[in-house]
Amino acid sequence: YPLSGYATPRKAFSDVFTDMAFTCTTRELADMLSKGGSKNVYLYYFSKSPVEAGSFKEWGAFHGAELSYIFNKFEFMGIKFPSKDNSAVAKDMIALWSSFARTGVPAGEGLPEWPKYEPAGAKYIHIDTETTTGGNLRTDKCLYFRPAYKSAFDR
Repeated sequence: YPLSGYATPRKAFSDVFTDMAFTCTTRELADMLSKGGSKNVYLYYFSKSPVEAGSFKEWGAFHGAELSYIFNKFEFMGIKFPSKDNSAVAKDMIALWSSFARTGVPAGEGLPEWPKYEPAGAKYIHIDTETTTGGNLRTDKCLYFRPAYKSAFDR
């Protein structure tokens, strides 16, 4: 996390904390579930900032922000943030989550196929204004934290 790669120290800290507390721990859990025999493990990376302008935009896609999309309710701590983009993302997320609840497979019309997660390749779906798929989600960063997780989970 070299500071030279970030506009501000705050952004660097935000990335370190997000990876350490959320992204990489979620990947570790997905690895354990997949290696433990779970057949339907899916990983998503949500990066849609709820607010597209103003000071709240700086928060980005904070922990729990995706709940506004899943429940199609765009208000947080008294701040309202309805928009066409937010409604479109909500429609996609509701389709994916509903499909998963109904069938065990997350899918939605016009959306890319959500790949099953496997430790080799670490495939995931990336939810933002555009929904895409990818692999090896922040692997370089997560390898840094792996020894600490291993000692914590092996107790």
